[in-house]
Amino acid sequence: MRVRISYSVDLDEVPSEATRMCHETLNQLQDTLDDVRSLIQKIDSGDLEKEELVLKVDSSRKTLGAVDARLTDVAMILSGFYDAKEQMSLEPVEEETEVFSVDTEVMERKDVE
Repeated sequence: MRVRISYSVDLDEVPSEATRMCHETLNQLQDTLDDVRSLIQKIDSGDLEKEELVLKVDSSRKTLGAVDARLTDVAMILSGFYDAKEQMSLEPVEEETEVFSVDTEVMERKDVE
């Protein structure tokens, strides 16, 4: 199930928020890479049952889907950030404290039993 979570950060904090999201994504990718390496070892040694194989491959695929969604979010956030910065340079700012809304989607992971 996918849900939309919205929160606001100061416009100047958007790059650091995007960096934080990228670090989380990198960690997910590293974990998935480790899982696939482990899977390869088990396949090569013949120490893997069909059900376990299917579950591990499916889990890796789901994680990669979540990574893809997260990177899409980062791209949209940064695109909006640069659009807002460009707009601010073209127009005089009326208020000093502008809030930039950031929408992200979070993938809820259900473990298959």
